Amino acid sequence: GAPQGAGPVVVIGNGGAEFDTRGYVSGYDLDTGELKWRFYTVPTDPSKPQDNPALEMAVKTWDPNRDWSWGGGGNAWDGFAYDPDSDLVFFGTANGSPWSPALRSPAGGDNLFLASIVALKASTGEYAWHYQQTPGDQWDYDATPHLMLATLDWNGEPRKVLMQASKNGYFYVHDPVTGKLLAADEFVDASWADGVDLETGRPRINPEADYTRGKPVIVFPSGAGGHNFNPMSLSAKAGLVDIPAI
Repeated sequence: GAPQGAGPVVVIGNGGAEFDTRGYVSGYDLDTGELKWRFYTVPTDPSKPQDNPALEMAVKTWDPNRDWSWGGGGNAWDGFAYDPDSDLVFFGTANGSPWSPALRSPAGGDNLFLASIVALKASTGEYAWHYQQTPGDQWDYDATPHLMLATLDWNGEPRKVLMQASKNGYFYVHDPVTGKLLAADEFVDASWADGVDLETGRPRINPEADYTRGKPVIVFPSGAGGHNFNPMSLSAKAGLVDIPAI
């Protein structure tokens, strides 16, 4: 992924969620290259100290008896975004490792911060908020595609928003400072869920899309995603976002 200038630091993630990796994002001093902070996106063995306070929350969403040597995935391998007004840097995290939650976290759980948008204070790497698009992801629905900041006419008022067309087939709109979910709508066939509850933010997952129950299923989108790393664009004149879709 490309590095993102973010105030006093330059921020970058890494790939590899298909393998035995544990995702993290690094912030380097813009002038010296010194590592200023590092934010791990999935927890480590609960018998050990977690790397940041947010992971104390995340570790409760994983099976404590899982094989922690598998890393967990959650890599941030694509585009970031930075809002200088709030000093927040935004990134999306990838699928889990291994794909199947029955192997990755046999007791279940949402597995934070997989398949999530995460916001950090750029100057310190401190956690600000997250939104998990696909809890307990089992379909390779990375939340890594292009993140876009814009000011839109929202209910008759100008409002700054953060937008993403996710691999899971939903187009998300958030308040970038608070993370509040403003909209979540299908832009391709997404048979894994029957919509998103805007109050809770949780998708209504279709139980028929669960392949861990021992029978083959057909699920849309595929692992290639409804939209992947291909950039999207906003026409301020038309008020439309154009998305390459699969």
